Amino acid sequence: MRLKKSRMRQVIGMLMAIFLVTIWGGASALADTIDFDSVENWAGTGANSALFVMDWNDGKEAASLKWGYRWDGEASGEEMIKAIAAMDERLFIRLEHWNNFGGSWTLYGAGYDLDGKGFTYVPGTGGDFHYSNDDGHPEDPGDHYQEGWLHTGYWSYHLSSDNGATWSYSNVGMTGRELSDGDIDGWRFEPFETGGDYGIAAPPDTPVNPPSENKSPFATKIVETHGTFGTGSGLAYSHPDALVGKPSVRIKDGAGTMSRIKMVEPAWILGPDGEPLITSIDDGAFITVAFDHDVLDDPNNPYGIDFIVYGNAFFTAKPESGCMFDDTTDMSTAYLTGGTWCEKVMVSVSPDGITWYHYKDGPYGDTLFPTQAHKWDVASKSWTDEEMAWTRPVDPDLSLSNFADKTVEDAMRMYKGSAGGTGFDLKISGFSRIRYVRVTGWPGDTDGAEIDAFSDVAPIADLDGDLMRDGRRALRDVTRGLKRATVSTEAQRDEALMVAMKTLTMLTAP
Repeated sequence: MRLKKSRMRQVIGMLMAIFLVTIWGGASALADTIDFDSVENWAGTGANSALFVMDWNDGKEAASLKWGYRWDGEASGEEMIKAIAAMDERLFIRLEHWNNFGGSWTLYGAGYDLDGKGFTYVPGTGGDFHYSNDDGHPEDPGDHYQEGWLHTGYWSYHLSSDNGATWSYSNVGMTGRELSDGDIDGWRFEPFETGGDYGIAAPPDTPVNPPSENKSPFATKIVETHGTFGTGSGLAYSHPDALVGKPSVRIKDGAGTMSRIKMVEPAWILGPDGEPLITSIDDGAFITVAFDHDVLDDPNNPYGIDFIVYGNAFFTAKPESGCMFDDTTDMSTAYLTGGTWCEKVMVSVSPDGITWYHYKDGPYGDTLFPTQAHKWDVASKSWTDEEMAWTRPVDPDLSLSNFADKTVEDAMRMYKGSAGGTGFDLKISGFSRIRYVRVTGWPGDTDGAEIDAFSDVAPIADLDGDLMRDGRRALRDVTRGLKRATVSTEAQRDEALMVAMKTLTMLTAP
């Protein structure tokens, strides 16, 4: 098909502009560099990492967004953009294939669902891709979308190898672009200048992470399973898919009775609608789950805990309190022995699904602290339907002996609003962030321990002197500082002592 002369001149002008930028344009500077550790959304797995930036240049808030890509071996810019679009369902791209250029792809249009309500593309007029009038648009005008080739503008392609400090215009398309570890590919929509001529494209502005409304605090995907499940426990406990999503809140026993899950009545059998709640992991079997975002080693997380694993452990009660509990039991008269019924599950973490850290020396899944799904009304001595905080850990300094001779009501106070679960600190793993968690059956455990769910801990506001990260200053913060001082390097010891003394001063100030 022949192009009209006016379009031919535009195409030639665009190609000349790209040529001139490539040969003489040099590098363009960006005010702020891009920290790889700040990127929350990653696609792919592997030892190499690169970043992908899209700048819609449309005046809307968060016009420039960033994602990460991991791989082993060789990878291209095309593979990165396709992997990220497949990972983030809110990112919409329209790629055009050019047979005349060795079978390469180019970016014609791109959109992003900013409000999380879904993205719908309304096709333009005049034909498809570069034959169109470049007037395709999103159904929701609040979403990002830019497309163009001959009329409105075009997506310009920029490269950086120094964290975005400088950019150069790419002299190859995305298919021919060979990625190296530490690279950044940036795309920015460049509107045409007056008269329809192609302008010299600017690099993308400093990007931010995409909006997080669609992120789940719980594991969202089963990545891999190995071995058998529920062999010693029954068919109800043989469904790995039960591990994704929010932890279980209610059970229905064999008699059809509904009951809230509590620290003395764990998840077992099935849920209210007959759904599986937990999975027994046999000896040598494992399940790998993934979050839809990176879980961070965040210093603002309560007690330094970064993620929680929920099982079906439960506290044992004194005989005079009864052996069976349900929603009619008065939790202010049920006393705990200070013991628990629990089993061990090995927990491992990974940022990329390849390199793993194993918590061989604990903590272990399906141990302390038993799940407490709902809040108890002390005044009326009855249950509420308000759920406890699934993303807040229990103080890890508590031990079983702390619960001895306490009522269940007392024990819930000690949870301080947490829904329980076993907390894990990423600091000892050496990873600043992880995406994958694996639970492995304990050697010799023929019955299999049970796992219910996983959650990402929510950080709390920074409070000066709050070493426990529990949202308040107390003498325990001083104790934590002194404890750190005994196991740290000299510099860390001096810093810990200084913070402990500062906290003590705050507590004793009039």
